[in-house]
Formats: sequence, structure tokens, C-alpha cells
Amino acid sequence: MPDIDSISVAFPVKSMRSAEHFVMNATEEEARRGLTRVMGEFGELLGKVNNALSISSARSKR
Repeated sequence: MPDIDSISVAFPVKSMRSAEHFVMNATEEEARRGLTRVMGEFGELLGKVNNALSISSARSKR
């Protein structure tokens, strides 16, 4: 399994500034569609990452 630092999700954008602008100005519908797309494409991976981080967090609280 890759290190958490090496995991990335790429979406085509012209620049970081345009990505930030899109996110800041996204409507609720655009956000919902984006989340649906991300979960459809990466939901399994995100679930595994969430599970691993939850286990790690629980262990560090002992």
C-alpha cells in the first residue's frame, strides 16, 4: 500500500488559482456533482484511506 503522502487525485485545471476560484464559487449542485464523481471514481480508495487513518488515530489515543 502506498504511503499516504504519495496519494493524489488529479483533476485537469489550468492553474491552482483557477481551481481555488472554482471551489470557492461552486454552487451546491456543482459540489454535489463533484462529490458524486469523486466517490464514483475514488470511493473505494478513499474508504480504505479513511479506515487506515481511523485505525491509526485510535491507536495513537491509547
